[in-house]
Amino acid sequence: MDGGVLACACAGGLSAAALLLRGVPFRARHPVTLSPAEAGFLRGGPRSAAGAALGSLADAGRVEPHPAGGARRTYGTQGQLPDPLERAVYSALHDRLGPRALRHRPEVRRALPALVRRLAVAGLVPGRVRWVAVRLALAGVGMLAVARWAHGETRPWVLAVLGAAVALAAVVWMRPRRTVTGSRALRGHTRAASGFREAAPDSAGSGGAAYLAWYSDHDRPGYGAGFGEAGSGAMDSSGSWSGSD
Repeated sequence: MDGGVLACACAGGLSAAALLLRGVPFRARHPVTLSPAEAGFLRGGPRSAAGAALGSLADAGRVEPHPAGGARRTYGTQGQLPDPLERAVYSALHDRLGPRALRHRPEVRRALPALVRRLAVAGLVPGRVRWVAVRLALAGVGMLAVARWAHGETRPWVLAVLGAAVALAAVVWMRPRRTVTGSRALRGHTRAASGFREAAPDSAGSGGAAYLAWYSDHDRPGYGAGFGEAGSGAMDSSGSWSGSD
């Protein structure tokens, strides 16, 4: 078989395999109710999960913005936190931290795999083995394209097909780690949170307003980016924390 045709066929096959492995879910045994941290992970990965956990802690009055940026624990808070990632985030806040730094703290890094496993069992994200296979398949598409280019391929249709396959692989690579079912669950969670905000916009207090604002702010990787890593930590009139990231 012609080398260009074979490369195009392999690139198409790898792309299709990556899409199937990434998007086809396992069937969830029970309806899934997402925690803020789980919704954050579906939205944008570990950093968004840490940001959503910060938002939930702010909603509960357990953390507050630090004047110099980032977040810190509030004084006098008592009681156990039911969500494992929220416990890890709260435990990691020995000093002021923002979502970018939080996701690299040992406490948070240890809690994230358990969160991913819960989502994988529910069919909302690909499991670890499937996720590695997806990444290998997508990398294989790029390697095939580079190999044909290095081989001196000049036919426009072959280059066009391989270019389209590489573009598709790049888009799939950059998309958040969730299945079709995970996307559906996230949309339902976002609608429910938006409905609560419209029904009771002032009932949750300042922390609750900041947390709920995360759901409608589609330009951020997740709530908690507004805590910032440095700079001012004041709350603006929209209920979001200010501060540079």
